[in-house]
Amino acid sequence: MFLGKMLLRITLINFLVSALLAADNSITITKPISDLPHQSGTIQRVLWQISDKIRGDLQIVILRNQRYQVHLEDQSITFPVGALFIKQMRERQKDAIIAINGGYFDQKFNTLGLLQVAGVTLQPVSDKKPLSGIVAINQQGVLTLGLRDVDLTQQQYAIQAGPYIIDPGGVLGVQPTAARAPRTIIAINAQRDLVLIIAKAFTLHEVANFMLSQTELLGGSPIERALNLDGGPSTGMSCSLPGWDLNERGPIRNALVFTAPSQP
Repeated sequence: MFLGKMLLRITLINFLVSALLAADNSITITKPISDLPHQSGTIQRVLWQISDKIRGDLQIVILRNQRYQVHLEDQSITFPVGALFIKQMRERQKDAIIAINGGYFDQKFNTLGLLQVAGVTLQPVSDKKPLSGIVAINQQGVLTLGLRDVDLTQQQYAIQAGPYIIDPGGVLGVQPTAARAPRTIIAINAQRDLVLIIAKAFTLHEVANFMLSQTELLGGSPIERALNLDGGPSTGMSCSLPGWDLNERGPIRNALVFTAPSQP
């Protein structure tokens, strides 16, 4: 009985969020949807206007379940000397489709939180805020989004990020703030498609509400969880289709590179 009431409450909250946003906001398609190579998914760009003063672009990528693989490209020990851009890291991988910036790093370009490369833990899990989530990739290139205590024994690559702007289970995970900045978001919907969003100058709360209210734009299935990656000047995306690159404004420590699935 308690579980049923809780699920009903979550559904009602998400419905009210959707209704409020639909009443007050406008969305314009600024770059029509395009199919990505290898039938892996789609990409499009929209302009979201919240009010007369608050508006910005969101680039949305949907990668269909089992139609992609993921690899973590981490910079060498000489970083930032000779550091690569996201586009260059994408081009290093055969059949790469999309690449986005990855986890946080400090002024000396040391990783903040977990970093696991080729099965070796280079930096342990941190309990500091806002690092509430783990992006983990197994040997088959399958990506999962977990919590700090996720089992990493079968994972090849992992980075720590956060916060969850939509908590596991599809519940709004952040409170309103005044801090607007470029955002990189990675999410999974209810049918296990991967959703990537590059957002310009929004708060995390605004992006979360967008994702909860715009199901049709995000693969036609409700978002089950959404994790914030590094943002600000690190935010960037590179696509194998021409005209879709959104360049980062500074060096980054690592990137997530999405490729076509390996042939059996």
